[in-house]
This record gives sequence, structure tokens and C-alpha cells, in this order.
Amino acid sequence: LERPALWASLSERQVFLSTMTTTPLGAGPALTVSTAVPDLHHFRGSFGGKDVLPLYRDAAAQHPNLPAGLLDALTGRYGAAVTAEDVVAYVVALLAHPGYQERFAVELATPGPRVPLTADAQLFVRATALGRNLLWVQTFAERFRDEAEGRGAVLPAVAGLGWSTPVGAIPATTRDITFDASRHELHLGTGTVTGVKESVWAFSVSGLPVLERWLGSRTATGIGRAATRPQPLDVIRPSEWSDEWNDELLDLVRLLTATVEMQPEQDALLGDVLAGPMIPASELPEPSTAERGVPGGSR
Repeated sequence: LERPALWASLSERQVFLSTMTTTPLGAGPALTVSTAVPDLHHFRGSFGGKDVLPLYRDAAAQHPNLPAGLLDALTGRYGAAVTAEDVVAYVVALLAHPGYQERFAVELATPGPRVPLTADAQLFVRATALGRNLLWVQTFAERFRDEAEGRGAVLPAVAGLGWSTPVGAIPATTRDITFDASRHELHLGTGTVTGVKESVWAFSVSGLPVLERWLGSRTATGIGRAATRPQPLDVIRPSEWSDEWNDELLDLVRLLTATVEMQPEQDALLGDVLAGPMIPASELPEPSTAERGVPGGSR
């Protein structure tokens, strides 16, 4: 279920990270990003919004969800001011791509992602810059905007992306959704979207195919339990393809395209961090009992 504490911390500066803290991570990114309070587990597609880590513990964005003293310690180490946004950008740059799980598959059999923290100030700056770009993209350009850095209110364009044929009728089931890798075309019943890369269609989080899942939930019969063991509310399904979905689908493809295009840079960054000096955990402040708890004491 959605946690009251997460709703209480919601603001225009908040970012929610989701991961797996008690179950081994599957293939794909080790983190996902959201500006909305997650109502389902991003890595399972069901259950409640578990394993959610907010950037801030309050709606005023005055209390970062970090151990007291960490920002001061990193500022002293790198010789320049480090913010909470820098830390989340660094973490996302290193963990939100398949290369992290691939490199540490054996270690990650013990649940919970661990972050290698570089001791190189230049590498930290490089990581935060990449992470800010990724956070901007994965929040549909709602967070981490910076016009000077090219991060405006619109996601990057994708060459050739568009509707060549509109959807005439809502797809009945997922069998009416197909992808033509040779032509880079996504077929939704009678509708066709061009300019979709195979890597975008294949993009998954812990085995959950993001684009296919998004489309499947917008079929007449739905997916998962809604299709196989529907409850009374599950049978209330759309009967027509919504016009809003046309733009939303293109935005999702833009987001996923930019995401997969950044993955090689993320993997190279992770390799450079691992090859260089790192800050041992013993030199960093540990979170207190209160900092480990739910903000505001809510349960």
C-alpha cells in the first residue's frame, strides 16, 4: 500500500527511487525513478510500493534522506560543495543500468544494492552530470531541468519516431501488439508507430518488459491477473483507444530511447570508478536509528 509518509514528502523537488532491498536483483537497472508515489513494486509489477527511497524526508525538501554529516564529509573530500541532488545523481548514474547487475551478479545474490563511492573528485563530477541527465529523462523532464545544460521541458527528439497509422480500435489482447525489429515498427492492432529501436522494445526492469507492459495494460482485456483471474474492478476496462495515449506512448519511447543510449556511458563510468580509488564505508557517517526509520514516525 502507499505509505502516508511518502505522500507527506511529495513535492516538486522530490524524487523516489525504487530498488530491491530484501530480494536479489534481476537483470536490468538496479534502480528506477519516479516523481509520483509508487503504488506498485516497480520490480515486481504487483504488491505495494515497497523498497521506495525518497530523496527528501519532507515536502519542503529541507531534510535529505541521507545520514547527517555525509554531505559535509563529501564536500571536504572533493573540495567542492556536494548537495543531496549530487548524491542521488551519482547513485543513479552508477546503478540505473544493466551493467551494474551484470558486474555484481554474484555479490547481489545477497539482497540490497551497494554503491561504490569514488575518491576521485573529477569522476564524481562526471557521474553527477550523467546522473542529472538520466534523472531529467526518466522523470519525463519534470526534474533536474537546466536550460544551460540542454535539459528543458521537452524530452529529446527521436529520429523517425511517430504515428504512421492511427489506432482504429483498441487492441483486444497482447497478441494484437507486435514489434517488427527489421522495420523498427510497433504495431498496435491497426495502428503503427515508427522509429522504435529494438533495444527500446527489449528494455526491461528485473525481467519486466516496460514498453510491452505499458501497452498490455491498455488492451481491452488487460494483462496479468486482470486478464486471467479478474476481480470485479478488473473487468471495468476501456473500450476505446484514448487520444491521450498517443502522445504518452511517444513520450515513453523518447524516455526509453534516451535511457538506453546513455547505458554505454554509464557502464564505462562504473568501470572507471571501480578501477580507481574509492572511499571506504568506514570513513563515512552511518545513519542513526531515526534516519533509518520512516519520516515523521509514520508506519
